[in-house]
Amino acid sequence: MIGSVRHAIRELDRLRRDSSSSRICCRAEHRVRFDAPREMLVRMRASLERNLTENIVPFWYPSSIDQLDGGYRINHDVAGHWQGAAPKSLVAQARTLWFFARLLNSPYRSTGYEGAAAHGFEFLERCFWDTRSGGFHWRVDSPGELLDCDKHLYGQSFALYALSEYAIAAGDESAARRADELFDLIERHARDRSHGGYREFLRRDWSAPEPHEIGYLGKPASVKTLNTHLHLLEALTRYNDLRPDARVHDALNELVWVLGNTVVRKRYGACTDRHEEDWSVPESDGRPRVVYGHDLETVWFLIEASAGLALPSALQVDLYETLFFNAWRYGYDHARGGFYLGGDLGRFASDRQKVWWVQAEALVCALHLYTLTRRKVYFDVFAKTLEWVTVYQTDWQRGEWYLRTDRAGVGSGEKAHERAGTWKCSYHNGRAMLKGIELVDRLIADTPGQSHWI
Repeated sequence: MIGSVRHAIRELDRLRRDSSSSRICCRAEHRVRFDAPREMLVRMRASLERNLTENIVPFWYPSSIDQLDGGYRINHDVAGHWQGAAPKSLVAQARTLWFFARLLNSPYRSTGYEGAAAHGFEFLERCFWDTRSGGFHWRVDSPGELLDCDKHLYGQSFALYALSEYAIAAGDESAARRADELFDLIERHARDRSHGGYREFLRRDWSAPEPHEIGYLGKPASVKTLNTHLHLLEALTRYNDLRPDARVHDALNELVWVLGNTVVRKRYGACTDRHEEDWSVPESDGRPRVVYGHDLETVWFLIEASAGLALPSALQVDLYETLFFNAWRYGYDHARGGFYLGGDLGRFASDRQKVWWVQAEALVCALHLYTLTRRKVYFDVFAKTLEWVTVYQTDWQRGEWYLRTDRAGVGSGEKAHERAGTWKCSYHNGRAMLKGIELVDRLIADTPGQSHWI
């Protein structure tokens, strides 16, 4: 008993020291400008490209293409072996279609990726599109027979994202028309004109279920979440590139307000996920939880959405930095790089796993903020997290990234080494590598041959 008390006292002292040093370091580094040398940027670009072309893409292409039933095979074990036919979710199928379309719309374009994307689009159209009520079903079995038919905005968002990317990359007018139809359905049936934002879980015919009914993501139908609205923001940002008209701008503007203000807990400088229909925070939640990856994702999604709306980045830089530094203070591994999963609002991370998607979002967020500000702290976080990902999160022998690792870089938890499943596919890390390469290329183009500290 005495030993455990002493341990608690030492831990409390350590947290106080960490808290104090974090605040001091945050203020000091925040003001320091750093122009990264060209040769450093070139090395980092090579690291990103190697992860994409030698680790991520070879795992997914061509083996994920289901030549028997259609769509993609996303059901792989610890060793990266496909485990046989399994139900196919709208989220995973749409994310994988997006990935191949994004490769098609990148310097790594190939005819093989064009075929892989067309293959996924055909399966979405044939097996997921609801010919009766419009929109996409939530889940089908491996050959495409319907399992779950209600509408969830999380899934519809990824469908819109994938359709928009594919229509742009392949010049496919049928995909563009389907994206238009889906956008109209979302605006007509899910947009909440009274309280703002969108209703997330709806019946197959787009009617509202009972408020207490539990939706596909485990929350009552009356609940609105940061997570779902975040990915609708992402989808509409890309759809805006396809159809930059007034209706899309209006929807995108409202989501920028929701994600940049409504879900932000101003006292703490962090976002919380769960909200009531009127956007109030449920009293039953007690002290809400913060998922650092969501806050980092929110920052760079807002940066890109604002750019799509031609809003000056200076308008929200203070918000971006506030969200980043809350995650940096409470959830960043200052010793080894990378971000922990989450913790209670205003407290240090309690879940100290390093989950693959959080590291992916951290890379893009830090690099976006460095591109905007040239502040050293953002470059340091990017560099250190990239090192963590390269050394510990990436499985160079079997391909893909570990689902989660612990603070020492060892696989942690029952599914630590799972390669692919309903929620884990090529989307987060593939997107991070492609976006990272794009941003580093922009920095290299703006960097003279000799750079120096300022």
